[in-house]
Formats: sequence, structure tokens, C-alpha cells
Amino acid sequence: MATSSGERLQHARIFGSFGTPVRSDDLAAAAGRQRHGGTPGTGLLRGDRWALGSNRLAAGDIAADFRPYRLPSVPGVVAVLDGEIYNHRELRRRLRDRGYAVPEAGSGALLPALYATYGPDFAAHLDGMFSVAVVDTRGAGRLVLATDGQGAKTLYHHRASDGAVHFASELPGLLAFSRVPTEPRELVLDECLSVGSPPGGRTPLQGVGALSHGAVAVATGTGGWCVRKETEGKEGATALRQEVRRVLPADGAVCVIDSQEGATGHLATTAAGYLAELDRPPLHTFQLVRRTGRRSPASPGRGADRRARIVRHQVVIDAGALADLLPRTIWHLGGPDADPAAVETYLLLRAARRADFDVALAERGTPQEPRVGVPTRLRESLYTPEYRHYVRAHAASDLPPADDDLRRLDHLGAAWGVQVRVPRRGSDEERLSPAPPAPVPLLTRDSPLTALAHDVLAPGALTQDGRLDRRAVAALVTTQHRTPTPEGTRAVLALLSHELWLQELRALRPMAPPNALPGAGLVA
Repeated sequence: MATSSGERLQHARIFGSFGTPVRSDDLAAAAGRQRHGGTPGTGLLRGDRWALGSNRLAAGDIAADFRPYRLPSVPGVVAVLDGEIYNHRELRRRLRDRGYAVPEAGSGALLPALYATYGPDFAAHLDGMFSVAVVDTRGAGRLVLATDGQGAKTLYHHRASDGAVHFASELPGLLAFSRVPTEPRELVLDECLSVGSPPGGRTPLQGVGALSHGAVAVATGTGGWCVRKETEGKEGATALRQEVRRVLPADGAVCVIDSQEGATGHLATTAAGYLAELDRPPLHTFQLVRRTGRRSPASPGRGADRRARIVRHQVVIDAGALADLLPRTIWHLGGPDADPAAVETYLLLRAARRADFDVALAERGTPQEPRVGVPTRLRESLYTPEYRHYVRAHAASDLPPADDDLRRLDHLGAAWGVQVRVPRRGSDEERLSPAPPAPVPLLTRDSPLTALAHDVLAPGALTQDGRLDRRAVAALVTTQHRTPTPEGTRAVLALLSHELWLQELRALRPMAPPNALPGAGLVA
């Protein structure tokens, strides 16, 4: 069901460095950690003090050229793109009128000419979901990083004290560069228990940032560094029908990841109606069926609504699937995420990939509504006295929402080679209704999730870094095994998410020995 040759979809991840020599094995590791199945493909260009790379993902067009983009008419400018530029035809016409010969292969091929025309302001002319890196080797040299105004694509970066910059689409890819530190931020554990994952666009690592939506970062060959807002999301500017038209590929089949269990969401009905008018194939939707034990559906699977031209795929999830997929989800996210919705998103996108879909539409959540976290009293009972004191002294009294739904869709779509396109929110009357919070499965005596908790959070297995009281954690797991509660289960899930991430972090690269006393020299 891939999109036909009328519009080539290029699923890619990007990485690179600027202002420093880079080792070949670092570049190979960065590429390898961002390549997820399918037909592998990596393009790489490098100079004395810069490098740009791009990966093909599972669903990428095999015929596409994934080398960084260059144009003979713009010598010294190289670019890479993660995502899709929706207005590339209009921009090509504009650039050809200015005398540039821009090839048709891939929407990113126009980037060198666009940069040559507008300089670092080029991103203001792009409409789409993208993260872009441009290296200008002329003169003193310059690196420009840019993300779309909606925040549909993530770009992580680290800037060293000497001005050297490394960046990548995913945290494991960024950590492949040996100069990027792997020390967790001290407050990540408390954030994970409070709201599920690092909030407000923060990353879990010291010195590592994520470029905010609509931002442009410029690094110069003399060590300069500047980040500014360039483009803003256009929430409320268009109706949902117009947005569906904007983000749909030109032809081929498309699916919707529908978070409304048991019902057809507004996005799915709007997309199905628009496809019917175009005489396109029926819309496929992938919906969750949560198996709780007593009232589970007898035979979830595939069904059809001929009147609405929707083919529905039901995807079952239970506590066993949650335990099995949680470690994989944490790996692809590159950080802790204790919300069961993360695993559910991974499962839905896996189902879409196995049904041979390249593109999925999805609605974003409502980050303004904070998640239900672990109560302060229970949370602090799990900490050592030193860490409890540090959290009280340094943590914000009112944490912002996690706001990571777009990051999830980006990373977990990449895990399966599915390009997830998210319509911008429309006017108030057409605003996509938020999905209810994913229910937290209680830990039962025979639950695979309980077995995973006993294994990962055992006193001998728990990371000994002076933050968690091992006896208190063991007591929590034992209590939840006997008499589970929603609050206790949320705490166990948060601890599991954080500990599994620490295990992945150690596997990527050994960390420095933890501080003996969390109050000394910690970074929030």
C-alpha cells in the first residue's frame, strides 16, 4: 500500500557535526542507531571540521538518493532533511524563476538553493513537517539547524565548550558521538514520577537540548551560537478538512492512527470523506482494543464500514503486551516515558507497518491537560533523604505538562518506517477531541508486568546512584503485587521506565560513576 511514484516519500533520519573533526566510527554508529529495519541506506558527506549524514528508514523509497543535498549552482552548501516539505512544488517554481536548476528527486533537493536565496531565514518559507541541517562551508563556515513550527520533527543537539556542535534526530544517535556526555539530569527521576517524562521540551541528559518547534539555531566557524524563533505553528488558522488535504500524500493508500477506542474519531471521518470525493482507496484506521480480562472483545481484528468507506483494524493490548513492548518503546524514545499511551502508540504503528502502510495520519494529544502523576507523599517515600532534600530545593513546584505526543509519534513512527503526519489544530468548533488518558493496568499476581517489575526493580538490580531507597522500592513492588492500587501501579511504571532507560544508556556508553551524595554538584 505504499504511495505510488507520483510522490516519493523519503523517510530519513539525520545526524552530523560542525566545528570539530569527527571520527569515522562515531559517524557509523550514529547512522546505525537511527536505522530501523527495511532496506538500509546511508548518505554521508564530510569536510575537515564538519559532517552531514542521512539514513533511509524501512519505508523509504529505495530508488531515492539519500546522500546529503548539493547543487552545482550553489557550491559549498550542503543540506540534509528529516521529514517532508509540502510546498516543494511551489518553491521549485520560485527558485527556477531565479535561475536555479532544482532536481525533482525528493522535496529536500531544493534546500541548497533556498538557503542561497534567503540565508538562515530559509525555514520561514517551508511548509511541512521537518528538521533540517545546512552546512555552509564558504568563508568562516556556518551550520544552520531548523525545525517546523508545529514541532512534528525532533532534533537533538549538544554544544561543547569550544563551540563544537553535534546533532541527530534521535538521542541514541546523538550519543554515538564520543564528545557528547551521557550523564542524566538529576531531576529526571522526579519528573518521571511526577508527569511521566521530562516536561516542557527538556531532555533527560545534561548539556543536551532539543530544538524547540519553529526554531533556528546558527553555529559559526568562530564558535558563535544563536537560537531564535523563526516559524510558529498555525493552530486555529485552518479547518480540519483543509489540513487533511494539506498533509495527505498525492496518491496511494493512507491510514489513521485513531486513539478513540471503540469509536471513529473526527480525523478519521474527515479523512475518509475527503478520500471518497477524490475516488481514492478507502481509509484504513488502526484502533486499540484494551484487554482487561473480564470484558474483553471475543474476536478483535478487521472490519469494514462501507458507507463511511473505512476499513477498521483492531489492535489488542494487554498487560502482557505492555511488559513485552515497554523496553523497546523506551529504546526508540531515547528517554523515560511512563505513560501507557507510549506503548500503545508503538503497537498501533507496528500494526500499520505490518499492513504495508507508509503514511499514517494521527491527531496530537492535549498537552495542556496535565497527566495524573504519583502523589508527592508516595513519590518522596521512595527517595533517599539526600535526594528528597535535593528535589525539594530544586524542583519546580508546578511542573509544565510533558507535551511529548509529537515526539512520540515522530520516534515511534521512525521505529517502523511509517511517516506520521499530524494535522494542525483547527478552529474551536473543529478542534480534534482529546483522547482519554490511557488506563494504567493494575499489577496482578500473575501479570507479566509484575514479573518485569520484580526483575528490573529488585534491590540487587536497581541502579545505585543515591537517589532511590532500595528497600522502599522493594516494599512498593511487593505491596502492589498483593494489593494493587492505581497510584502504586503508576509509581511502579514510572520507576520501570526510568530504570529501563538507565540500562539502555549504560549499554550505549558507560556513564561516569554517580555522585555519592546527590546534593553535591548536581545539574537540574
